[in-house]
Amino acid sequence: MIPFLKKNKDGKKPPKSTVPRTAQESIPFQRMFEDGTCRVRPGYYTRTIQYQDINYQLAQQEDKTAIFEEWCSFLNFFDSSIHFELSFVNTATDSADFEKSIRIPYQQDGFDDVRAEYSQMLRQQLSKGNNGLTKTKFLTYGILTAVIVAWVSYPVLLLPNREQTRKYFVLGINPGKLIAYFFWLMWQLVLANVDVIKATVGPELVINPCVVKFRYTIDNPMGTMILANSITLTPGTVTMNVTEDGLFEVHALTDGAAEGLEDPMGMPAKVAWLLGQDFQFEKLGRDY
Repeated sequence: MIPFLKKNKDGKKPPKSTVPRTAQESIPFQRMFEDGTCRVRPGYYTRTIQYQDINYQLAQQEDKTAIFEEWCSFLNFFDSSIHFELSFVNTATDSADFEKSIRIPYQQDGFDDVRAEYSQMLRQQLSKGNNGLTKTKFLTYGILTAVIVAWVSYPVLLLPNREQTRKYFVLGINPGKLIAYFFWLMWQLVLANVDVIKATVGPELVINPCVVKFRYTIDNPMGTMILANSITLTPGTVTMNVTEDGLFEVHALTDGAAEGLEDPMGMPAKVAWLLGQDFQFEKLGRDY
């Protein structure tokens, strides 16, 4: 028996080994970009930044309260879509470098004793607060690209009405109504197909092409778009032009198709019901 096809006693194949076999497989990310962004896996990116903070232990009580409140606000900034972690790297402080960093140079102006005393105070306070450690702090946060795309594209999905007084979300349609409209439209396609077949399959063509004109006014611009595309999907009718003020010019193949377009309680009313909007309809005649 070939070894890698061998099964366990319970009849199941052993789990696939996750031990990396190459140096590339051992790297826990896919790519590091020049700006510091790291692609951990497809669609998930992280960044790490280094930050500094003040010494909480040496602050006054009112300062401690303010620091704690700001820290809570900082943590609440990250919602459930952003993963983050804090890293603290503590290293022993070199005493010589530490002394050099806080020492105030003497100026030989008669105030060197004050500078020496102040340097000593700094040395004691910093030594007490840092416990002889140099603390390096990092913040790493990761976010899915889908969240970024949704955040960037959301303003694009807001359509203003003609008066620019209100914006409508493109996908803000009731799912139940959308399903009901879909099946209603499918039934209209069946009826329109039957009408076209009757007009074209017989010994004589029973067609009467014309351009039907009507004005359809609805506050949500999605209504105009849905009506125009629904008309084009229906066999025997094609939307030729739609103006900004709601004027429709539709080519109809038969008299039945033209009569259906001029019925305000048909497709125009159904689209308005889908969006929960009021509408106005005006017949403007036909051109043969």
